[in-house]
Amino acid sequence: MGDCGLDKKMKTTLPVLVILACLTLAAGGQQYPMEPREPKITLFDSVDTIREFMRGETKQDYSDQNLIEVSLKFMEGHPRKGEAWVYRFGHKIPTRGTYLSIFHFTDGEIIEFLEGP
Repeated sequence: MGDCGLDKKMKTTLPVLVILACLTLAAGGQQYPMEPREPKITLFDSVDTIREFMRGETKQDYSDQNLIEVSLKFMEGHPRKGEAWVYRFGHKIPTRGTYLSIFHFTDGEIIEFLEGP
C-alpha cells in the first residue's frame, strides 16, 4: 500500500485534529454542571414518601408489577420539567411495551405515568 500522497506532518496532524474535534463536540453537548450536589429530596426520603403513596393514593394497579428501576433524572418537560426520582415498574409476567412509572419531583409533587402503547 502507498502512503496516499500524505506527507509525514499531515499523518500526525490529522489524527490530532480529529481527536480535538470529537472533544469539542462532546464538551459542547454538555448542558448541566458536573459538580457534586445533593438533591432536594434524598433517595431514602423519596422511598418513604412513595411507600406511603402506594398504600392508598395510586390511580394504577401495581399488584402485577415489580419495581425494575429507580433513578434521579432531570425531566425536560414530560410529564413536566424538573428533577425527579423516577420509579419504573414492569409486569411480573413479561409483556411487551408498557411500563408504569412514578415521578417524585424534588418539589414534592408525585405523578403516575403509563409508558408505552
